[in-house]
Amino acid sequence: MKYVEAEHGSDTLEKVVLGSSSGAIEVEAVNLDKIRRNLGNLCRLREVSLDRELVATGDAKGDILATCPNIRGLDLSASLLSTWATIADIATELSRLERLALNRNRFLPLEHELSTLAFSHLRELQLNSTLISWAEFWDVARFMTNLQSAELGHNELKFLGAQPSSAVPKLWSLNFEGNFLYDWIQTAGALRNITTLQRLILSGNGIDNIPPLISTPSPLQGIKDFALSRNALAQWQHVDAVAPMVPQSRVITDGWQPAN
Repeated sequence: MKYVEAEHGSDTLEKVVLGSSSGAIEVEAVNLDKIRRNLGNLCRLREVSLDRELVATGDAKGDILATCPNIRGLDLSASLLSTWATIADIATELSRLERLALNRNRFLPLEHELSTLAFSHLRELQLNSTLISWAEFWDVARFMTNLQSAELGHNELKFLGAQPSSAVPKLWSLNFEGNFLYDWIQTAGALRNITTLQRLILSGNGIDNIPPLISTPSPLQGIKDFALSRNALAQWQHVDAVAPMVPQSRVITDGWQPAN
């Protein structure tokens, strides 16, 4: 793949048309080859986006490591990658990878164990609009022992199952925006074991009833940032019931208004 044009030679005086001038202004520039060399040095890349580039496979073993080993953030959204084994192979060569976006992809269920070394530094994972289930997410997340933030928006989730607290010991942020979650008690209860959770986004779901807290402590007692806008709550008493559920929360409803 050609990332930058070839060098023109150190003695070349070049003329550059300013893009904002619609071709009306032309200036002379020197030492552009130095800029080209810097841009062409892929080893310096920290953030790479291949969103909508239809990546279908990884490179041969060792190629990614040799070409761009310093990547911290990688966006492979809207690709043709369909297996977690391929994602793990790519991540294995990126030992500094901290952020991974896989939005709008379609993954097959995990068939084999993954190496935790592949995701040893991964802190942020985006799986929006992938239609991944809650159970499938945890099948993969258990190999991401340093994961702190996961986005699972617009996945048509209706129900969450409880998970062991040790599965992802550092997870503090979950984003479920734009799903079909409707049962407040079940949803809150399913998150009880994630004791490290501090940020929870439930905006744009179908929650229509929040009953008063009956027993303490609340399953969401550790939440500090919380969003519940654009649900189907119809009465103020429902939003009043939220406060005891998230007693430490700084943001509760993010501009909530009753549905009726």
